[in-house]
Amino acid sequence: MKILLLVLSLYSEVLCFDYKSFGCECGHHKNGKDGNLGCHPDQKNKIDQGFSVRSKNPLFQSRIVGGYNVEKHCFRRPSLAYIRIKHRSRDFWGECMGSIINKKFIITSAHCFCNPIFGDCKENNGEITSDKSRSGHPKYLKGNIKSESDPDLVNRVKIIVPGLADSYSKDYLLGLADLKDHNAVKKIKEIIIHPEFVFSKRETNDVALIEIKEEFDFSKPLDLSPICLSENKVQDIEIPVYVTGYGQIFEGSVDKTACNTGFGGPSEFEPCRQFYIYEDDVYDHSAECNKNDSPATRDPDCQALHVAKPETINNKAIVHVRKDKTVHCYPLKGIDTQGWCSTCKAGAEIGEAGYCEDNEDIDHISVDQLSKRQDISPSEGWGYCDDNCFSNQVFKNELQEAALTTIKDEECLKLTEKYIDDPGFLYKRPDIDIEMCAAKRYSWNVLHYDLEKGEYELIKNETEFSYGGSDSCKGDSGGPLWMTFKEQAFLIGVTNRGTGCARKNNVGIYARISEHWDWIHKVAKSGSCSNALGTDYADNEEEPDQMETKNRNENAPHGQDYQDEEINQPDDNDLVQPSTRQPSEIQQF
Repeated sequence: MKILLLVLSLYSEVLCFDYKSFGCECGHHKNGKDGNLGCHPDQKNKIDQGFSVRSKNPLFQSRIVGGYNVEKHCFRRPSLAYIRIKHRSRDFWGECMGSIINKKFIITSAHCFCNPIFGDCKENNGEITSDKSRSGHPKYLKGNIKSESDPDLVNRVKIIVPGLADSYSKDYLLGLADLKDHNAVKKIKEIIIHPEFVFSKRETNDVALIEIKEEFDFSKPLDLSPICLSENKVQDIEIPVYVTGYGQIFEGSVDKTACNTGFGGPSEFEPCRQFYIYEDDVYDHSAECNKNDSPATRDPDCQALHVAKPETINNKAIVHVRKDKTVHCYPLKGIDTQGWCSTCKAGAEIGEAGYCEDNEDIDHISVDQLSKRQDISPSEGWGYCDDNCFSNQVFKNELQEAALTTIKDEECLKLTEKYIDDPGFLYKRPDIDIEMCAAKRYSWNVLHYDLEKGEYELIKNETEFSYGGSDSCKGDSGGPLWMTFKEQAFLIGVTNRGTGCARKNNVGIYARISEHWDWIHKVAKSGSCSNALGTDYADNEEEPDQMETKNRNENAPHGQDYQDEEINQPDDNDLVQPSTRQPSEIQQF
């Protein structure tokens, strides 16, 4: 036991105190949790509970949905890079995020540079084999041509370092972009994409390194300093993590914001429909959510429960009224104040709650339909609106951040197993050997009652889990998925792609840093801060025995102790202690 404690102690010291990456002091940051409440008291729930959202799109979509504002006077994120990519022939700019990893290099996503509208990447010519990965992805031969970025891109890419600007606001950074001599604007020397990434053909290995012409100056680490790289020593599964970026805050287009449900109702993190039919009438909520009492108030059995057990008014409950009747009750109000909307339910028949017809038009509803349809009920066909509904604000000026949870490989595969049999949709599934999943995980305590002779007996208190509501989104591609450990920030993933933004039980997919470390170090080692690499063991022939634990070993150190978030019971530990998310509906953030 004493030997084990000594090993763990040495492990902790090596990892946590003066940990260096590429010989650089790394992981500086300032958490705005406490300070930001003074700046923005209205953000308390979002900071504590980390609400957020995400989007394969030809213009590489990426974003933060359901996040909170990150303002420089409250937070410090000194390793962030904002990347602008100019269209090859038009005055149009794409955008991505990146992370500074040493004095000369920024890590980001390869797809940011390989979209044909921005440049023609040379493609790896390795042939596909019959072998597959654990996730079902095909394996390829190495080939004699490696993927490379378009050489002309270096003249059409601008790097802006938010930490060297007076403000993190996007408008402020864009104002600096055209200034030739501002210290926050960096010139590019080279863009190196992963040699096995092929745009729209091989979605994995979606990482790239940008080398700048002049070295970064890390003399003021809270303004500018590198993030630590996780290698294979840090536990990166089932821990609280963060995504940060300037991407979309809501799934939708610039001219029309979509509306999704939030949590608490029967339909969570689902798209709202334009209208619904109920009691021989048509109700239009294409422009705003319904502000009337929610359908949850209309069930007499639930009303009786709320009278007898007032503590159930704002909770989910299941009542076994009799052997052949079970009633599902939902909170009478949502967490936000946007009201509620109707939703579609797969497989619902006409006359059942959640019934929808394809491409139906509110102006062409027949009298026959009015008499047959009841599109909502107290327990189906609706949900509470997300607080960004109908805001007509797809992007925010402020830097956004969201708190997520990394998901076990096995669970991630289960959540995406519906895509494994269709090669055309396999990109929606992570290759868990080199990629990882993250999403916002919510938990509700669902109370189960038996009703006997007018008395309610609590028979079970069950925890119900769901994913959704927070994510990276369009514009966040290449940005960091990061954690904190002993007050240092560690990069564990690079934002790649996802299905929609923050939809229910859909996950964001991130390139796993620990599985790309060898390539990263080989390409970027010229940016090391010194020859003495401190506790970064990349150049050592051998690492200490206690450091051999792999990143997915349960004995490896976690970012911090973590419990699933329970709604209405925010835990201070849910926020990482810095001292404190594709073509068609798959979006490459």
